[in-house]
Amino acid sequence: VPPRVVNALMGAASDPEPMVRAAAVRALGASGAVDRVVPALTARLVDEARVVRARAAEALLALGVVELPGIAGVALDRAQDE
Repeated sequence: VPPRVVNALMGAASDPEPMVRAAAVRALGASGAVDRVVPALTARLVDEARVVRARAAEALLALGVVELPGIAGVALDRAQDE
């Protein structure tokens, strides 16, 4: 995936509409740009919308991220439970 597409998806991950954010995090997980997208996905683990948190956890899992340190790890555990 070209960097400009990843950048656009990262912007969409902060869209006001929850379903846009959910679609963006799913696409970020499929982008394969692990180093670039893990921070953006981690930030969505505390999103106000449950669907976004769950999609972020799914995307991280697809990238092989099943544990995170500290508070991010707690947020990931909660999102995985959701």
